[in-house]
Amino acid sequence: MKSSKVLLVVLILLAVGLGAYFLGKEKFSTKLNLPPSPNLLPSLTESSPTPTPVPIENWKIYKNERFGYTFKYPPYWVVIDSIPVEKRKQIFVAPPWVADKFKSGGNFGGGDFLNIGIRIDDNFSPAKSDNFHTVSQKITTIDDLPAVEYTINWLISVHGTSKGSVETEVVLEKSGEKYIFSSYKKENKVIFDQMLSTFKFTE
Repeated sequence: MKSSKVLLVVLILLAVGLGAYFLGKEKFSTKLNLPPSPNLLPSLTESSPTPTPVPIENWKIYKNERFGYTFKYPPYWVVIDSIPVEKRKQIFVAPPWVADKFKSGGNFGGGDFLNIGIRIDDNFSPAKSDNFHTVSQKITTIDDLPAVEYTINWLISVHGTSKGSVETEVVLEKSGEKYIFSSYKKENKVIFDQMLSTFKFTE
C-alpha cells in the first residue's frame, strides 16, 4: 500500500514536469518565430546602402569635329582638349581644379592627378600583370561596338600612382585606329561608365 502511494506521487511529479517542459518549449518556439522588431529594420538597411548612378539629363555635351565623336560629361567638369601638338589626339575630362592646374603650367600626369582621358593611339599595348600591378580584363561595348576593359590594380607606388590605386582602360578599334578610354581614379568609375554609355561616333 505504501509503495503504491510512492508510485502515485512519482507519476504525478513526472506528469507535472513533462507538462511544464512542453509548455515552456512551445512559448520559446513562439518567441523564435516572431518577426524582427520594426525599429531594427532601418539600421540594417542603412548599414549597406546601394550606390546609384548620377542622373545625366543635365550633363554637358562635348563634340569633337576632327575625330568624329561625341559624349556627355558632368556639368561641373571641364574638357581639356588644348593638348600640345604631339598629343593632339588626346583629351582629358576632369574637375575644374585639375584643369586650372594644367592651365597654370603644372605637371599633367600620373594616376593620382588625372581623372578621365580619351586618346587615339595605334601603338597602344595593354598592361600585363607583373610585380607592379595585376591586370584583369572583360568584354564590353561602346556605341554598340565590341571593346575590351582592362582593370589595373597597383601593388606598389610608382610614377605618381599610389599603391592600391585602381585604373581602368577600355580599348576599342574602329576603322584601323585604337581608341583608349582611361579612368585614373577608382572613385570616378561610376562617372566613367556613364560617360562611356553616352559616347557615340558621328562619322
